Amino acid sequence: MDLYSKIFEVLFPVFFVIGIGYYLGKKNPKIDTNFITNFAGNIGTPGMIFYTVTTTGVTFAVFTSYFFYALIIIGGFSIVGLILLFFLKRDLSMELPPMILPNTGNMGIPICLFAYGTQGLGIASAIASVIILFHFTLGVFLAKKKFSFDVVLKSPPVYSII
Repeated sequence: MDLYSKIFEVLFPVFFVIGIGYYLGKKNPKIDTNFITNFAGNIGTPGMIFYTVTTTGVTFAVFTSYFFYALIIIGGFSIVGLILLFFLKRDLSMELPPMILPNTGNMGIPICLFAYGTQGLGIASAIASVIILFHFTLGVFLAKKKFSFDVVLKSPPVYSII
């Protein structure tokens, strides 16, 4: 019974929020999602990263080692993605980010908490930190097709990781 309560405790909030989004989308398909997007990106994501980094008890050494492991993995996928997109003659700026930056934070962090406990939560937050950092910097730079530090300076998730 303890296992089922833990599953419910960890996964229910995730699926509850997904359910609210699904309901609102069905009720009003033309709903303006700008507020929700800005709230999640500017408050929710930084709060999630800050909370998981500060409450898990993972040491700085463990956090940085997994942070660098994730950097290496993303670098490897970037090289493979660049080669693949070059040979397929596809648009790098639009198709490279989905190949190298998975959406691991919102679902991955709660699942790691359930599967591996607080140690897994800390490691998942280190990996998610790298991916979120690249989502809000490299992903935006590639979409705009120009480099600008304004994007980095105006991004709350970047500050929460630092």
